[in-house]
Amino acid sequence: MKLLITEVYLIVRDVMSSFDTDLIKQCIVVAVHNGISLSDNWVIKRMEGIVNKCPKELSVAMIKENMDLGNRWNNRESLLNRKDWLMLYKVMVDAQTKIMGILFGLNRQYVHHPAFKWQKHTLKSMIITPENICI
Repeated sequence: MKLLITEVYLIVRDVMSSFDTDLIKQCIVVAVHNGISLSDNWVIKRMEGIVNKCPKELSVAMIKENMDLGNRWNNRESLLNRKDWLMLYKVMVDAQTKIMGILFGLNRQYVHHPAFKWQKHTLKSMIITPENICI
C-alpha cells in the first residue's frame, strides 16, 4: 500500500489528536516513529516530533476499548464442557487480543502490527505485564 505524505499526516493527526485506536493507523504512526527518513523533508521531521510520545489519551482510549471481554468470555466454561472447540478458541483469541490492546494502552506504546506480531519481543519491552506472562 503506497500512501502519500498528506495521507500519512492525516492518519498521524487522527491518532495523535483524535486518539483513534485503529490498529492499522497505529502501525503507520509506528512507521513514522521508528522509521528512518530517506530525505530531509520538513513535513516528515515534524511528524516524527509529533509521534515521539504516545499520548495518555490514546492509552486511555485503548484501555477503554478493550476492557469488555464480551458475553462469550463469560460462557467459556460451557463452551469447554460442550467441546465447542472452534467457538472456544475464537473466544480465547478475542480475549487475548483485547488483553494485548490493554497492555499497549497501559504501557503507552503504539501497536506496531494489527495481529500483534512479535508478541514475545513486545511483551519484553513492556514494563506493565501480567505476573505469569509467558515470555
